[in-house]
Amino acid sequence: MARVVTRSANSPGDQAAGSDARRPVRTGRAVSATAQRSKQQRTGTDKGLRQNNSAQHASSSTATASRESASAITGAAITRDNLFALQRAAGNAAVLRLVHDAGHGDPAPSAVTVADAVAQRAPAGMPGKLTDDINRVLDDTVGAARTDAKMLAAILKKIKTDPVNERVIARTDPRIVRRLPVDLTRSSALTVLRGLQATLTQRLPTATAAGVVAPTLAGITKEIAAAPAAERKAVLAEPSLLAGIEVAVTRAQSLTALATLGAGLRELLNAGMRGAAGAETVPMLRAAAAAPAGEKSAVLADGATRTQLAARLTRSDNLKMLGALGAPFVDQLNATVTGPGAADGATAFRLATAARFSTRLVDAVFSSPERLLNDRSGWRDAT
Repeated sequence: MARVVTRSANSPGDQAAGSDARRPVRTGRAVSATAQRSKQQRTGTDKGLRQNNSAQHASSSTATASRESASAITGAAITRDNLFALQRAAGNAAVLRLVHDAGHGDPAPSAVTVADAVAQRAPAGMPGKLTDDINRVLDDTVGAARTDAKMLAAILKKIKTDPVNERVIARTDPRIVRRLPVDLTRSSALTVLRGLQATLTQRLPTATAAGVVAPTLAGITKEIAAAPAAERKAVLAEPSLLAGIEVAVTRAQSLTALATLGAGLRELLNAGMRGAAGAETVPMLRAAAAAPAGEKSAVLADGATRTQLAARLTRSDNLKMLGALGAPFVDQLNATVTGPGAADGATAFRLATAARFSTRLVDAVFSSPERLLNDRSGWRDAT
């Protein structure tokens, strides 16, 4: 059994330390056990240091290998394909190191930008997985499998199986938005965007963009008809999207698309007169006849639109437009004689005889009261 020897608190050592207690001093086996524990602690520390040195050496070796891979790939010009090959061979760190070196004196990339280099694909399960899955289908599908139908099916499968919250990132990713109409047909690209729950504002640029196959009115109106009223209203507030529709199809067809969006009569009439000389008379007259009274009144109160109508339409068509809008009798009568070309006396006579006497009288009072001073027609009953 270990023997414990104690020293008095009055001993010189304890007095120097200011201790007022009796401290045990272990000898024999107790000292041996303490020494053994100290040795184990030193051994564990040495082992940890060796492991840490090994990890640092491995990291240094990996970095060296990555630099060697980068050097091998970048012996000539750096291309996008070489960067992806480097990524697969040595990982993202090697690519980022290569970009860093290019900015510190090494040969600069000649066929790639920094944005291209850092556009890495996330591992499975990481954020952006759906975006990367779609890009993998577009990038890696080759041979007989690279058909529109098969790639569309593969992408839709990824959309269905990947987390729903990743669709927001995927439908706004510029790489996907840019590549879908190129690698797929326009119809399939729009199907993918609908699968990603893209809004009409996000889908219309694809529906109206120029391509090998020109956009069609049927394709545009299909997207519009599938959208809720709030999304259609949002498009009407985006001039660039409306301009895209007008560029994609003919002027007459753009009126149909705008009407499907729910554009007001004034917007439709101005769109029908925008661009080349003349106007789309037939759809404009049809829209004016079907418009509610409030929208007709808004057009009649808009001096700029009235002036455009008189300048763009023939006299005959302008009179038809004023009639469809419900313009006052005096405005219609004045339109028969104002503007370029010969006066339309036949229409003026028809308007005058067709109008009620009370209408003619009231309009005359409010438009040209001086006419009444020379009136010699005598009294007559209002009809």
